[in-house]
Amino acid sequence: MFKILIISLGGTIGMNKDNELNAGIPRSNADTFISRLNAIGDLEPNIRLESKSFCNIPSGSLDFSILSEVLEYSRYMVDSGINAIIITQGTDSIEESSFFFNLFWDKKESVIFCGAMRMEGEFAYDGLWNLKSSIMLAYNKNSINRGVLVVFGDKIFSANWIKKIFSTFIDAFDGMCLEGVILEDQPMFFSKPLDRITYKLPKDNKKILFLEQNLGENNEILEIWKNFDGIIINGFGSGHVSAKSMKYIKKIKIPIIVASRAVFGFGTKKTYGYNGSEIDLQNNGAIISRILDARKARILLWCILGNGLELSEFERFENSLFLS
Repeated sequence: MFKILIISLGGTIGMNKDNELNAGIPRSNADTFISRLNAIGDLEPNIRLESKSFCNIPSGSLDFSILSEVLEYSRYMVDSGINAIIITQGTDSIEESSFFFNLFWDKKESVIFCGAMRMEGEFAYDGLWNLKSSIMLAYNKNSINRGVLVVFGDKIFSANWIKKIFSTFIDAFDGMCLEGVILEDQPMFFSKPLDRITYKLPKDNKKILFLEQNLGENNEILEIWKNFDGIIINGFGSGHVSAKSMKYIKKIKIPIIVASRAVFGFGTKKTYGYNGSEIDLQNNGAIISRILDARKARILLWCILGNGLELSEFERFENSLFLS
């Protein structure tokens, strides 16, 4: 018997419209999902579903503390005989939650995140469809040793690449590359798993300042850098800041990571040399995120600083995401 644990955290996948509010509120959880999947009766007979309703909150209210508890519980359950984990949550932060999980999931068993863009009761509710696809993926032997995956609309994403690019469309997610697809209930992968780097959960909860470069701003807030342990800047183009922001950055004595604010943006390291360019930033101690977006770079920096690792670990992790 192949045992899959469904952990529910909340989000649209578990919401229904309240008649008085005429708006979605949390109602369903992992037990509800399993009851409805069993009622459909379309699963492999060798699969046994188990449930854990961890919380029922919008995904923007999740935090590292809650996710750390879910991570430790998932480890315990896999050690106790669970063969795969599926986590349901809201879509607003699923790209961050899955990446967080991926940094610390050091087991071969699959962890799969999924959610929904439509509430139960709405036309084209996609929650059970994505959940069934996740079950098929978890049951597939080729899903092991791939770290954390995310399933939406029959697309299989690595947690490293997934991005929410639309706030309301049912096909809200995309990625720089797909891990695979679900076709006629059969997962199909496009590549073999890469070697992965994972970490211990940090003991120190470091404070990271997150800023974005926008036209006409000079980021005077950078003057409060002494209250933080690190800074993430969502920069222009391939990792740039304004000349006015650069004036403050030159005074800062804590780690700074600069990423591209483009939806699918790569950072450059040796293309531009003007005031505020990537070369100028690096000459003043900043690190350019070549692959990770600013949100994911923030989580990785939090992990690195919290574990007391060298900043060179940031580049080592990014290098693990592609074939050298």
